[in-house]
Amino acid sequence: MRKLLYTFVVLFSMSLAANAQVKTIKGKVDDQNGTHLQGVTVRIQGKAEKASVTNEKGEYEIKASTGDFILFSYIGYRTERVKVASSLTINVNLFEQVNNMDEVVVTAGGIQAKRKELGSASTTIKAASLVAGKSTSIAGGLQGKVAGLQVSNTSGGINPNFRLILRGQRSLTGNNEALLVLDNVIVPSTMLGNLNPEDVEDIQVLNGAGAAAVYGSQASNGALIVTTKKGKNGVTQVGFSHTTSIEQVAFFPKMQDQFGAGGSGYGVDLFGRGNFSYLENQSYGPPFDGTMRALGPPLADGSNDSSRYQSYPGHNDFWNKGIINQTDFNISNGDANSTQYFSAQHVDQTGTTPGDLYNRTNVRLNGTRKIGKTININYSTSYTQNRYDITTATGSMYDQMLNMPVNVDITRYKDWQNDKFANPNGFYNPWYPNPYFTAANNRSATRNDYLTANVELKFTPVKGLDFVARQGITTRNYSNKNTTGAFKFTDYAKHTDASSKSDIAASVSDGMGYSTQLLTDFFTQYKKTISDFSLNVILGGQWKQDQSKGINVSANGLVVPGLFNVSNGVGTPGASESNFMSRTMGSYAKTTFGYKNYL
Repeated sequence: MRKLLYTFVVLFSMSLAANAQVKTIKGKVDDQNGTHLQGVTVRIQGKAEKASVTNEKGEYEIKASTGDFILFSYIGYRTERVKVASSLTINVNLFEQVNNMDEVVVTAGGIQAKRKELGSASTTIKAASLVAGKSTSIAGGLQGKVAGLQVSNTSGGINPNFRLILRGQRSLTGNNEALLVLDNVIVPSTMLGNLNPEDVEDIQVLNGAGAAAVYGSQASNGALIVTTKKGKNGVTQVGFSHTTSIEQVAFFPKMQDQFGAGGSGYGVDLFGRGNFSYLENQSYGPPFDGTMRALGPPLADGSNDSSRYQSYPGHNDFWNKGIINQTDFNISNGDANSTQYFSAQHVDQTGTTPGDLYNRTNVRLNGTRKIGKTININYSTSYTQNRYDITTATGSMYDQMLNMPVNVDITRYKDWQNDKFANPNGFYNPWYPNPYFTAANNRSATRNDYLTANVELKFTPVKGLDFVARQGITTRNYSNKNTTGAFKFTDYAKHTDASSKSDIAASVSDGMGYSTQLLTDFFTQYKKTISDFSLNVILGGQWKQDQSKGINVSANGLVVPGLFNVSNGVGTPGASESNFMSRTMGSYAKTTFGYKNYL
């Protein structure tokens, strides 16, 4: 009986010891700056079945035994290896991978390759750097991120268009822009201002024609390969944010602030300085003395506009503080066989030019699906609509105000409908109209709708051999209406001192059209490693069709005031139409040999 009891005690003690070795380890994973990392893979070395993933707070929980090694791995960061001791809490900081030559990147044609296999210059821009400043477009997020990449806007005001130039101008007469590729679909550069930065996973910048040879001559200036998010296996994320930004004109030309309107053409004083003139734009008059002086000739009722003879900041204060409200929502999840990513964004903006308004809405749905062991499907689709209500005369207003003397406070003339001195009939300047009237009387309403979609089918019959077929489409539908309102000057206003005022005829211009691009890819890739040697062979082809159409009609001298319709015009309306179609086909091949993963 004593021997049996002793055996039982020994077995019970061994059981307790075995159970004590397996324990639950908890902790947090942050980056080197202390930011929580979600989606970090936590696993026990040599035990693939034991794995966990950090949540949105960077927290994890995993069962391990004393003496086990826990591996913490995350894309773009060095893998950390920690031995389990007596503590039940293990917190880890991961550091970015500086030596990323083994990093797998998405290159031209959506083909994945190690960075060191590219054989050409390339730069990867991660999502975090694009959205750090909460820019409303990826163009803003790209500024200053890549050496040799010039991102410049080609139009002023709200949501401008951008040009992408890599490594300088290559042609004096041809196209110098880099190609923009979104989820393996070639898209126009206007998409830079209409893509939600929150959707971007990364951007691969390929310098030069060799890096983007898959796209042929259209990529002779390099390419930007934009890859959007598709969700992660085993990770569910929900994001919501709202950002309000204020923008202002970056800088103004320096203007002198000591002399007002006038010049020697109106006589000179005892010091040889030009005399004051109430209608002159040039600022060669006498120095400011703070006295009240007339502005413009008297009106028909005998009243006369005037102001204190001093410098005013009105030329700069004419431009508003722009306000941007940006709301973002996204949700993603995934399991062993599929991932999904959905996002929506709304941007509402008032511009720096008085009266300018803009809004944009983006919706995106991306995902992946694995069917059996041989078929993988990737899809991405996005819809963007933007609406503009802006003036068409920002450039002319800016130029005209540069000529107006600084002794005129432009901001006094906002209420041109009710203030007789701000109304075009009574505005002091005989050469240029009131800029507030110009902004309100010359308008453009524009609608843009973009649809981009891509589906990819990958068939892997045996390990190392892939057949990939892909179909993409990008299309833009647009319409615009430009209007100029009528204004009839009084006979008195037309005949005041040096007046150049003449009646403004109402006009309207309507345009609409579309552009569509179809892109079809097929390629096969074979990878094989034998001992110290590796082989990677790619053979493929691409077919692209571009088609566009545009129609514009216009009319002048509208009869009924305020009715901006082409049929309301006098005479024969103007009309134009443009049609375009092109097809491009090409094939490509690439073979890479490797030795011991370094040569």
